Amino acid sequence: MNSVVHTIDSSSGKRRLQVVRRADGLFGYQEQYCYTNALAGVDRWASLPPTSSLFESLEAAVREAPYLFEWLAADHISAQPCTAADGFAAR
Repeated sequence: MNSVVHTIDSSSGKRRLQVVRRADGLFGYQEQYCYTNALAGVDRWASLPPTSSLFESLEAAVREAPYLFEWLAADHISAQPCTAADGFAAR
């Protein structure tokens, strides 16, 4: 099972990149974005499809992230931060 060992948030708080340690000891990414369910009045984190990038260390994964995720390198997103923790959050 994967465990989150590091999280990088966008300056807007609407995107995040979680660095996960896999069961085999390698590190990978889980990219997420925050969306609002207007009917339920909650914010929620949703995961994008996983990348195929794998790294031998946490340091290598963090160092390479800006080269693999354009939003992280540019970080020009301007919106209200997500209020969701790890699941749902009331608005």
